[in-house]
Amino acid sequence: MRALAVLVAAAAFPRAAALVVYYNVFSKNVATAVEIVYEQLTELRAAPIWESVEEIRYSTIGKGKMRKHVARICKELNATCRRLGSHKTGHEERTLTPLHAFCTKNPEAHVAYLHDKGSFRNVFNRSVRGRQKRLRQALLRGLGSVGCLAAITKGDACDVCSTHFTALPHQHTRGNMWLARCSYVKRLIAPPAFQRGMDAYWGALGFDKGGTLLGTPWVGTGRYAMEHWVHSHPSVRPCDVSEKPLETL
Repeated sequence: MRALAVLVAAAAFPRAAALVVYYNVFSKNVATAVEIVYEQLTELRAAPIWESVEEIRYSTIGKGKMRKHVARICKELNATCRRLGSHKTGHEERTLTPLHAFCTKNPEAHVAYLHDKGSFRNVFNRSVRGRQKRLRQALLRGLGSVGCLAAITKGDACDVCSTHFTALPHQHTRGNMWLARCSYVKRLIAPPAFQRGMDAYWGALGFDKGGTLLGTPWVGTGRYAMEHWVHSHPSVRPCDVSEKPLETL
């Protein structure tokens, strides 16, 4: 009878839809990447979103054995993490592709996407490093906030939530970190095909790889296509949680 009562209770109060974090970890300088990963996962664990996170799934790209460092940090922070893969080369499509596949199979779920911003280039200027850190932290605070969590998991007026959304020069959130509902993400073109399509479109207009636009953030081509990707569907309903420009955060 007790077991039956438990089953009845579970049916009456169904488990909330999964919220899975996809984390893209790039390392050019291992020490820098490790420092950023520790910072971000510590802040994520302290964010309002944390109680809803089912798992962190990460891809590592670049130099060093970052997979071991990420696994160690996850263990230290008591976070449930699973490695998607390790790659010597690549960009954000390495993590956004499995994110898209997950949403296609689990349209009732929710996903968060972040990356270790600041690890792509070795920046020695303290002022620049400081600005990158402030931006990185502001982006994570937004996607992990009470506002974004409620907008995506409880409301029905928003598909993608981030710290700050902008429609220019194309629809994106600067820094490319966000929280989204899978019922929307599954409508998107798979990341690799989307990048090829963006490059082909602008290439057909005369901007080849040696041109002034292809492979730049201005039109969302090359690796920058991944910054435009999540907001690329015509039906997108974006929302953000900051009234201030990111430069002032």
